[in-house]
Amino acid sequence: EKAKAALAHLDGKAALQVVHDTLTVRALKAAGLLPGVLDALAAAGIEIGEVRLRENTLEDVFIQLTGRRLRE
Repeated sequence: EKAKAALAHLDGKAALQVVHDTLTVRALKAAGLLPGVLDALAAAGIEIGEVRLRENTLEDVFIQLTGRRLRE
């Protein structure tokens, strides 16, 4: 929740999800948002252990649109 508060400025630009100790940021042109995300988290005192960047798959898009997996 501390991470979500630190990234409140992304409201409308990105979807945030926190599961356990992992923060997922989904956004168009996420690579361009990455420096600001890292700076905001560091300013909030949140230690960053690992950063991964990947493109959405067709299944990611399907889940976002329908709320379910392809095989459900």
